[in-house]
Parts: sequence; C-alpha cells; structure tokens
Amino acid sequence: MIKVNKMVRSTRALWPVALLIGALMPYSGELRAAAANVDAGTTTRNPADTSLNAAVVKILSRHFHKDGPGAAVLITDNGVVKLMQCYGIADAAGEKPITPSSVFDLASMSKQFTAAAVLLLISDGKFALSDSVRKVLPDFKVPVRGREVTVADLVYHLSGLANYTSDDWDGTDEEFQKLTPSAHLQWINHTKSHRAPGVQWEYNNSGYVLLGLIVERTSGMSYSDFVKTRLFEPAGMSSSVVHDKIALHLKVPNLVQGYKVKKGEASKSSEWTQITGDGNILTTITDIARWDNALRHDKILTAAQKKLAWASGRLDDGSPIDNEGDGYGFGWNTDLKLGMVWHVGSWMGTSTCIRRYLNSGITIAVLSNDENVDANAIVNEIDIANDEAKAADKSTI
Repeated sequence: MIKVNKMVRSTRALWPVALLIGALMPYSGELRAAAANVDAGTTTRNPADTSLNAAVVKILSRHFHKDGPGAAVLITDNGVVKLMQCYGIADAAGEKPITPSSVFDLASMSKQFTAAAVLLLISDGKFALSDSVRKVLPDFKVPVRGREVTVADLVYHLSGLANYTSDDWDGTDEEFQKLTPSAHLQWINHTKSHRAPGVQWEYNNSGYVLLGLIVERTSGMSYSDFVKTRLFEPAGMSSSVVHDKIALHLKVPNLVQGYKVKKGEASKSSEWTQITGDGNILTTITDIARWDNALRHDKILTAAQKKLAWASGRLDDGSPIDNEGDGYGFGWNTDLKLGMVWHVGSWMGTSTCIRRYLNSGITIAVLSNDENVDANAIVNEIDIANDEAKAADKSTI
C-alpha cells in the first residue's frame, strides 16, 4: 500500500505554480526530446515554460499526488505535439516516475484499433459491413430473433448479444483470465441474445472480441500480427503491443504498475487477460501522438474511411444511435455537432481517454495508472485550459 498524504492532496492546488513545475523539471528534457521525436519531419510546439504547461500541471496536481499513481497527458494540434506532460509514479516499488516511455493498458480505448483493422479488411475486399457474422465466422451459432447479426451490428454495438464482461459471464475467474477469442466464441454460442439485432444500442465488449476474431480469420494473420503490420508499424508506434498471452506483460519494458486509489491510499491493482479485440493494447503517450499524426495525415485510413469511421450508426428503423446524446461509429463515440470523437478505457489499474476534434485539429489524451480517476473529467479540464491558453495568445497579438 502506498500512503498518500491526505493533507497534501487537499491543499496541493494552492501551491505556487512555479513549485509545481519544479517538481517535474528532472524529466522536462526527456519530455521535450520525446515530443520532438514523435514524428520525423514535423516540428513540435512544446516550450518548457508556458501558461498551458503550468495549467496542465496544476490540473494534474489536483487529481494526483506527485509520489503516487499519476498520468501521461498529450495535446496535439493537427498531428503536431503541442504539449506532453507526465506526473506521478509508474511503479512505487522502484520509485519510477511516469515518462513519455511509460507503457499503459488502453483498455477500451483499444477498440479504435480493432475498428480500423475492420475498415482496412473491408477495403481489401475480405468482407462487407453488411455481411452476416455467420458468413465470416461459420462457427458462430448463437440463435437470434429476427434477422441475422451483421458485422455492422458488432461495430456499432447493436448486436443484442450476451456480453462476457457483464453478468452474462458464467465461468470461473480462472477461465475468464485465460479466455481467448476462439474460446469466447464457443462460450457465446451457448448463450441467449438479449434482443434482436438492430433495435437498441448497448455497449458490448463481446462484439469487439468477435470483430478481432474476424480480423484473424479473414486476414490469415493473428490479430496481434495484423495490428502490428497494418497499424502500429505504418504509424511508427514502436512501443505498442497487443497483450494476447497471459504472461506477456512480464516482458514489456516500461510497463506501469496499475493502482487503485481510495481514501488517499493506493493499492496495487491488475487483472491481466489475453483476450483481444475489445481491449488489451499496451502503448505509450508518445505512440498515441504518432497514431494521432497518422490519422490526421491519412497514413493509415483514407479520408473516406475516416468519414465512415466517425459517422454514427443507425438502428434498423433509421433512428440514430443515442448514447446519452452521442452517436457511435467505428470504435469511437461521435458528436459531429461539435466535430468531436472520443473514447474512454477503464479496467483494473488503468483509466484512459482520448478526444479528437475533427475540424480544429486538436487532440487531447490522458493515460493514467489509477483505475479510480476519471480520465474523461481530466480531459475536460485540459480542454478548457487549452482554449483559455489559445484565447490568451490571441489577446497578446
């Protein structure tokens, strides 16, 4: 257990900003170097002392103690790093700070990669979005009411299928930990659907596990190899890996320790699984910057593919998906009125969020090793701080 000083947590927001920045100065050179090397041929706007940098440090200090679990933060502007900031520890045992090289579990933020793989394979002519799941996975045998479940239903969370991360799961904890996509298919074949496909949006991790299996079956490659070859490598994501073997995390350099902070105390928290498609991508904030740059500049997906990815799906009656006011596309929540797409990830020992503005070109990402922190709330605060910094810059011109 890491004891977090409660008095410091409650008063830390009142510390002078200069002192807060000073706490991070030993790593500022590495931060600037990592930002500068995110993508060859681009320049980075990441000065050491800016009002935005100070504001972000202040935000992080309100959510984390500098000697406890923390986060890595990224702001990019049209694929160029504007700010990269790290705060807190990656591992209390070794007292290692979080750095741009720290590797985090993305949890459900991983879904955008599975969805991108699906888009590439559709373009390769391997299957169509409208194809039934049974057509591409002949051993999919879940009895359904109404029409067949389609690939699109899995993408948009409209399948009505059972969900292995909910109360639908009836196996043991050991079986859950060792679950593979193929074993998951056998499990779901013995479940009953919640409802007919296409009639209601319901977030479903099992749908994305099936999509990952479709990637394997139609590409002739493992999910891990396909994602590495078609997504990670073209984007330059050299520190990213798919966790598809139960002990793989023991071999991943710079992997952060996950924690759960409760009432000022942090305890270790992790539950490693080997199932893929819905999560289990491990990466750094530096590689997220590379991924963002690749998306901005059509290095992975074409403009037409991205337009499809960020357009929300619809129910069979033609009504749009309504997820508390947002739509849902290919692994992204969508709010096209704001020109924004986003996704969060949450699992034992991790909390993540990415937000991308399609028109202004701003992307904000937060990766944390405290499962109890609200990464989306931190992104909200950073988003406001970024807007205020831009307004201040304009006022000085």
